[in-house]
Amino acid sequence: MHLTTKYMKRLFFIILILISYQCNKTIRSNIIGASQIATLDTAKYAIIPYASGTKWIFSNAKAAKLIQSEIEKLESIVQQAVTDHNQHVINKGLEILPLEKYYRQYVATFNEKGEKVVWINFFCSIEYNDDWRKEIVYVDDGGNCYFSLRINLSTRKAYQIDVNGYA
Repeated sequence: MHLTTKYMKRLFFIILILISYQCNKTIRSNIIGASQIATLDTAKYAIIPYASGTKWIFSNAKAAKLIQSEIEKLESIVQQAVTDHNQHVINKGLEILPLEKYYRQYVATFNEKGEKVVWINFFCSIEYNDDWRKEIVYVDDGGNCYFSLRINLSTRKAYQIDVNGYA
């Protein structure tokens, strides 16, 4: 009986170690998975409410809100759109830089069909734009340090990529 009790204690200890190892492995994989999703630096983007006075962005639109999961979807679509743009651009000076170099402003709306459409403004520097989190950054020229695009979240399509030119 003494041998059986000793054997049971060891078996219990081994099972406990295995359970601890498996739990730790699951927690680590969940943390890694979460960090891979959250690759956008939140210090580098702002959500700007749509104002009806900004007709040049959208016409016949209504203001919409964005949530974090939509921003993650937008970023996935942006990545593909930028890759496609850079593969087909003729003027290499208008290639879009690596996305981590840009600050972003998101303006979300609903179009006439009720689809959520987002205009995203990209720019490399906030040096002279103290209010960039509240006001849209307008820049003439500036080259590939400034570009914008639109994404229809309902259809998951990017369109109207506009890269600024050079003076």
